Amino acid sequence: MQALIYREFGPPRVLRLEETPPPLAKTGELLVRVHAASLNPSDLAIVAGRLGRPELPSTPGRDLAGVVVAPEARRGEEVWAASGPLAQRIPGSHAELVILLAELARPKPASLGMAEAAAAALAYMTAAAALLRVARLRPHETVLITGAAGAVGGAALHIARWQGARTIALDREPPKEGDLRLATAGDWPARVAEFTGGAGADLALDCVGGPLFEPVLQSLGPHGRQVAIASPSQPRVEFNLVDFYHRNLALLGLDTLALDAATCGDLLDTLRPGFESGALRPPEIARLVPLAQAPDAFAALASGHTSGKVVLTMV
Repeated sequence: MQALIYREFGPPRVLRLEETPPPLAKTGELLVRVHAASLNPSDLAIVAGRLGRPELPSTPGRDLAGVVVAPEARRGEEVWAASGPLAQRIPGSHAELVILLAELARPKPASLGMAEAAAAALAYMTAAAALLRVARLRPHETVLITGAAGAVGGAALHIARWQGARTIALDREPPKEGDLRLATAGDWPARVAEFTGGAGADLALDCVGGPLFEPVLQSLGPHGRQVAIASPSQPRVEFNLVDFYHRNLALLGLDTLALDAATCGDLLDTLRPGFESGALRPPEIARLVPLAQAPDAFAALASGHTSGKVVLTMV
């Protein structure tokens, strides 16, 4: 079988498409033929050695959609999966065949094709972990989402509205969806205050961090919660601690690499009814790329010449 392999950490040029022996599933594992797997920014960080640092040699890829090959009892099942463990303890999904922990692979939403499911899996799992598991989103709350035009931000918008929340979408350009759509270039904190009648947002999912961190925190109302999942350009931030505790705010962090396989699978199961009802929609796919062209796709993503969701296809 063919698999994308890296034998040292570094830029995309360390990736090679290699012929490798098919893996063998042990008890509690599934052998899955991958039909599609998405290319995520975190894959670049993992290959570079900045995130997770799996044992080498390894294969990138944190999500997939495919068909179970073994064991025989589950042969032919269409599954999807997304996780941190997929990229850490078991080689990743950018290969024709992969081994998955049985509790990680869950039935794919019938309404999604393979490429759509692969595009949605990690983005939606991350957004669901942040909103539903960490922040405990409640119906009728107002949620501010930064990076709302990205895959995770867009997934968060759909999940929040599916759960009955009002959404404020913030990005460099006003996003296409959201109850209030704002650009970071304007006086958006004032618009948030106006939209909420001065009450502020109940919850913020900050997919950007850096310079947006403090103004997002200031946009929360009393007892508001802010979930941080990224800050690639500026790992250190500042904020007014006195204001923070006087308003009884809560700051929460989420590292999806630390989620166990069962939790990741359970989150995908939670989302499946939303996709099958049409309330949730996969990210728009910008490009379908054959596995043989994966190194070039990694290089394009690293150079910033790729916008939108890229999905690798194996079948």
